[in-house]
Amino acid sequence: MRQKFGIGIIGCGGVSSAHADAYQRLAEQCTLYAVCDPVAANANRLGDRFGVETRYADYHDLLADKRIDVVSVCVPHFLHAPIAIDAAKAGKHVIAEKPMALTVGE
Repeated sequence: MRQKFGIGIIGCGGVSSAHADAYQRLAEQCTLYAVCDPVAANANRLGDRFGVETRYADYHDLLADKRIDVVSVCVPHFLHAPIAIDAAKAGKHVIAEKPMALTVGE
């Protein structure tokens, strides 16, 4: 039997619900374990809507969660690169909306 991927969503604003919905549709392949947003109301809203109990305010805490294999980066564009780099350094697979970064240097 193939192992399911553990998912975490970083950023609980507008596009995050589309990601969460997609993961629920892929329930045989993955489980959405955690959501993260520095604004607790945003994390609570997304968590409540999709039945996710684990909610973080700091994405570093989500990256330390051993259940998480893949992170969806759903934050404003200027934060994509630093969060994606931190996630990759933590050994996580990264899904990010475009643009991946704001400059070639990033």
